[in-house]
Amino acid sequence: MSGVVREGDLTQGHCFNPTPPASFSSAVTVNGRGVVRYGDSIVTHCCGPVCHSGIYIGQHEVTVEGRSIQIKGDPISCGDVCNECSSDVTVG
Repeated sequence: MSGVVREGDLTQGHCFNPTPPASFSSAVTVNGRGVVRYGDSIVTHCCGPVCHSGIYIGQHEVTVEGRSIQIKGDPISCGDVCNECSSDVTVG
């Protein structure tokens, strides 16, 4: 089982620094923070002069507002990975 990714939870980072989500559910929360869903974006991040953004792309049966929730270890389209998450709300 893996923890649910929420507003403010950082990615693992790659050449780029760990990055928080830029969008998340405003209606459904875990531990008082919005739940991150499939298609939500991360904050644009830079490694030297190169900057990019990305979207959360984990696929699960558990959904929030019709979109898969994201859990620790899920991929992000830019090559990063979900890392921080709730320690007491899990899926799996």
